[in-house]
Formats: sequence, C-alpha cells, structure tokens
Amino acid sequence: ESSSWEEAFEVLCEMAWHSNFDPEEVGRERQVILEEIASYDDDPGAVVQEAASAALFGSHPYGRPVLGTRESVSGISAEQLLKFWRTHYVPSRTLLAFAGPIDTARVASLIDQWVPRDRKGTVPPQRTPVEPYEPCETFPDRSFDTTMVHLAWRTPGIESHDLAALDVLTAALGQGHGAKATLELQLRREMVLDVWCEHQPLRQGGVWMLGMTPLPGQASQAVEHALALVEQVRKQGLSGREVQRARDALLADMLFEEETTDGVAHDLVWFTAHHGSPDARQHWRDTLASVTAEHVQEVAQRWLGAGRHVVAATGPDSGALRSMPRAAPQAKPARPSFPGPTHTDLGRGLHLASWRDDSPVVAIRVAALGGGMRERLPTAGRGVAWSHMITSGAGGMNEEALAREVDALGGVLSPFVSKTQVGIGLSLPACHTEDGLALLRQLLLEPHFDEDTWARVQNELLESLRTVKDRPAQLARESAWASLWPHHPWRLPLGGTERSLNKLRPATLRRYHRESLCTPGLLVSIAGGVDPEWVAQQVESWAPHLPHSEPFSPPPAPSPPRLITRRVEAGHHQSLVAWTARAPVMGDEAYHPLRLALSILGGQSGRLFQALREELGLAYSVWAQTQASPFGGVTTTGLATSPARKNEARAALTEVLEAFALDGPKPEEVARCRQMMLGHTAMSLQSCTGRVAALSNATLYQQSFELDTYRDLLLQIQPGAIRDRYHQHCTVDT
Repeated sequence: ESSSWEEAFEVLCEMAWHSNFDPEEVGRERQVILEEIASYDDDPGAVVQEAASAALFGSHPYGRPVLGTRESVSGISAEQLLKFWRTHYVPSRTLLAFAGPIDTARVASLIDQWVPRDRKGTVPPQRTPVEPYEPCETFPDRSFDTTMVHLAWRTPGIESHDLAALDVLTAALGQGHGAKATLELQLRREMVLDVWCEHQPLRQGGVWMLGMTPLPGQASQAVEHALALVEQVRKQGLSGREVQRARDALLADMLFEEETTDGVAHDLVWFTAHHGSPDARQHWRDTLASVTAEHVQEVAQRWLGAGRHVVAATGPDSGALRSMPRAAPQAKPARPSFPGPTHTDLGRGLHLASWRDDSPVVAIRVAALGGGMRERLPTAGRGVAWSHMITSGAGGMNEEALAREVDALGGVLSPFVSKTQVGIGLSLPACHTEDGLALLRQLLLEPHFDEDTWARVQNELLESLRTVKDRPAQLARESAWASLWPHHPWRLPLGGTERSLNKLRPATLRRYHRESLCTPGLLVSIAGGVDPEWVAQQVESWAPHLPHSEPFSPPPAPSPPRLITRRVEAGHHQSLVAWTARAPVMGDEAYHPLRLALSILGGQSGRLFQALREELGLAYSVWAQTQASPFGGVTTTGLATSPARKNEARAALTEVLEAFALDGPKPEEVARCRQMMLGHTAMSLQSCTGRVAALSNATLYQQSFELDTYRDLLLQIQPGAIRDRYHQHCTVDT
C-alpha cells in the first residue's frame, strides 16, 4: 500500500546493504534451494530450456542454470556468499526506482539516510566472452509423460538495433491466438498441444526460441514443419497485416504495463540500466511502431539461419528427433475525478457494472454464476471444454479469422471457468472498445462449436489429462475438492475425466453455452477509459437476442466428511503434504478472520515459511490459502518437500498448525498481515483487468470491494477471533 512505501524502502536497503550470512541459516537455505532444483527436475519445460541454454552458451554463465547445480549449491559456504555480496551489492552499481504517489523530496532524504555511499566494494571481474556455438541436439533423459521441444537460435545483445524487429517477429510467429505458428501447427495441422515463441535479449547475446508440446507421435513432423515455417519467413517474409498485428499487440502490452506501479518501476530500471535513461522507453515504443515487414525479414535472415539452431527435447517422443538431420521522466498531470463503480439493471435479466477512469485501456468481462456448480459426472469437463471451444469462431468468422480479429484489436481474449463462474474476458486499448463489444456480442449470440475444431480440442484435453501426473499440485487440489465435497459437483475435476471427455459433443457444449451465458443473471462488467452510459446503450441492445433459461440455483452443500488421509501418486522428485478443510462462505463471520490466519501462516514472512523452510530446511515451497465463494470452498496449508522427508515434514507441519490453533497469532503478526492484505488488494486494483475482475466478482457475489470498507473490516478483527475461527474451521482433527 502507498502509505507503507518508506518502511518498504528501509527493508530493501537492509537487505541490500546490511544482510547477515549466518552459517546455520545458509545451511538451511542451501537445503531449500536443493529442493527447488528438484522441483525443476519435475518440470519438462524447465529441463528443456536449461538444456537449450547449455547448448547455446556452453561454459559461459548464460549456459549455466540460474539456480546452480546440486554440486555447486552444496559447495557454497557462507564466506563465499559474503564475498560475492561485498563485491556486487554496492551503491555505485545500484539503481533505485520509485513509482506511485510519493514525495520526491522525502525520497532524496531517505536515500541519504539509508544508502551507504562510502561502501565501494571491489572491482567485479571482467565479463567472460561468449564463444561461438555449434548447432546440435540435446536430449535430457527424464521420466516424463509429456514431450517438450525447444528450437533455439543465438541472437544479438541488448544494444543491437535488431531487437525491435526480433520482438515483432516473435509476436507474429508465436504469441497470441492468431500467431502464425499457432495457426499452422495447432489449428490447421493439429500436431501440437501448444506452441509459442520467446525472445530473451541479454547483455552479451540473447536467445530466440520456438517451443512446443507435440501430440503423441507427432514430434518429428511438428519440428519439421516448425523449421519450414521459420525458413519461409526468412525467404518470403511476413505480410504487412501479420506485422501490423504483432506490432499493435506489443504496443498494447506497453500500455497495459503503464497501469501498475510495479510495471512503471520495472521499466524505469530496465531502460535506465540498459539504455542509459528512463526516457528510452518512449524511444523503444517509437522504434517498435516503425518496424516494417522488410525489417522483420532482414533480422530473420541475419539471425535465424537454417542449420544454426539447437534442438532440445525430452519426453517419450524425443527419441524420434535424434535422427533428424537520460533526464528523469516528467510527472504526469493529475488524473480527472470520476464517480465510483455503478450498477445498472438493463432489463430482461441483463446487468451492467461499470468503473470509469482515464486509463488508455479497457477491460470487459461477461460472466454468470455456474461454472463447476453445473457439472455432472457423465459430462464432467463441459466448462473447460467450452472455454477452449468458444474461440473456435463466431458469426462469419472461423477460428483463424477470430484470432486475427482479436490480435488486430491489440486485445487479449480470455474465456474462463471456475468452481462458481463461467464467462469471457477481453482487454484492449480503449480506442477499440466499440469493436470489442461487437466481438463479445457475436461470441454470445453466434458461437460456432464446429465438429472439426472439437476433434482437435478434445484430443488436446485428453492429452493434457493423460500427462496430469507431471502436475502433482493440480492432482493434490483435485483430491482435496473430491474429499471435502462428496456428492456435490465440486467433487468432479474441472477438466473432466477420460470417459466424460470422450462422450462430449459440440451439441453438448452449445447447450451448455445457452444455459450458462443467458438471462436472467448475465452480468457485463467494464473498467477503464470509456463512458458507462454509452456502454449501457450498446449492451442493452443485446438483451432481446440473448437465450433465456431458468434462474441458476446452486446445489446444496453436503455434510463435511470426517478426517481423511489420501495418497496421490504424481511427480518424481518431490512430495506435497497438505492439510485441507472446508472454507466458510463469504459473508460468514469467520471468513475474514480465517483469511488473516492463513496470511499469517503463509507467505515468505509467515510461520510456515520461517519454521519449515528457514529453521528446518524441510520445504522448497509452503502455502496457506483459501478458495472461497458465497457457496463454500476449500482452505489448504501445505508444503513441497523431498520424498525421503515427507513423514518428517508432515509431523512438522502438524506441529506448527496445532500450535497456531492453540495460541493464536501475536498482535504484531496481525498488524503485518493486515497491511499486507490491504497492499495486495490495492495492487490488484491498479490494472483494468484487476478492477473488472473485482467489480464482476463483487457484483455477482453481492459483496463489497471498496478498499476503505475492506480496511475498516480488517481493523476490527482481533487476535482472539482469528485463533477461535481458525480452531473452528481448520484444526487438523477436522
């Protein structure tokens, strides 16, 4: 929260220039990092990316894993860390960025107070030169069910004039639903579950990467077509429309970055560090806007040469690839004042919630209650299947045309389904609001759900289900819901089962669409720089054409189960240990005290982190969280640890939770977490996407989300109430 920025700055200064490196603490942290390395060994994407970097950069630091290896981490001493810290963490090598409603004179005063200007450190070693690399293939051997492939090329450093055109090339080929690689490999040829492109510019060189998750038996063909696609761009270039789509999407992303203080601060540091001045951001924007199709083809020819790539792959089908041949920024003027959020009943069971400001972007959300509460065993997974299929076309647009239209608007289209809701989100520059509303109207009234697209999507969902063992956290969540909500739709996994997915048909999804996004109960929410009265006129015209159904009625909650121990087999290198319980409904007097309790237990400053990770070195990650709604939910506290230590971890976790249930929190813990929760809420409301989500949820759930109201509510909660509510709902014998 903005009122706490001075304390936050002091904490950062303490960390940067007054850290302690106690040998015992270093030993505990070493074990935590070893567990983190183990978690990466369970991630096919991380394993392949690490292998590609090693092949491209060899012994150069860029070729080494950021976390280190088990051997290197095991050998690090407190003395080595202290020497590294004294060498690098000195004021002369530091950039400080401040963003938000702060007093610049106070900033200067605090810098003089907290920054030790007399600390010089030692001269850092010279950078290791980057050696040439040889194109090669690398196949890290892991027991994954998922096949993952990265094709990677070395690219120039940050100071190169080619970076903007390379970013446009990246977006055109592999970012967004209308990207060339997505259309070719996933939609047309149906060879991959997912495909994407990334460009990572670094000081001494960068990486351009095309990654993919091939469907079973398709790895070699997918790689062959991906390389042919890159070669086609080198020889023939991209169309002006494709370049415009990618360029506009990148420029829109820069607009979204301006919405949050974190995004502004990040840009201040990035452009100052790499280009000498925060004003370089505008120069970069101008450079992006001037990129042409000719520029894109030139950089593709220069850097993505045929035969100059590295192939990194893992998983069951990877073997098939072995034989393949300046001045400080000016202060912004004060924002005009706008009224707060408003709610309008548009008639016929259609509602509009709006929150106007002067943001250059707009976020729109069409939502209704239902989601996972509508699931049934024979058709489990309908919601997730719908969320994939709703973008298969609408009106006169097929799937490709729809994807191109979204990208042309500089927008992000996000269908979603949760345990309690279903809907569609769209964020885009405010100047395209009218076209964005027209697009949402077509999706609501004229969706396609065609047979050909369903065959591909069904195959992708079944493949994702088949490889779920590589995602142990997901299996643990599904197990908790199944145990805590028997005889209720929430017991069913949102992604469905193999049997239910095989039974689904486009007609089923079409019926689900008509029953879910219908009146009465349909809510359109909008936040950003747009006139709510004009939006109301546009949305009101939808009402006569929307499907009408019986009002949604949530299913009754079953009786909670007794204490259950359940073991779920997944992963290879880590165990998850968790206690779960029913969450109280929103509006229950226990809801906010329980959220404070979980905040005190979780997070980097929480009891679980301090006890299980810092003191005992048992866990790579810990958590204490709730997924709640007006109809119920689940709370969970747990940790990820080594399989060899799971019994020890379970006993330690139980001890921490029982002590908290007995003694409750300390007043200073309550004050710290109260402030942290307020800060997180304020940060989530910075972007239009965050504001429209909060507005939509509050309206659907009939809850208040005003920050002042939330602050007053939290201030009334005392430590005793937190202990009592935690003991009532989350003790480990419930």
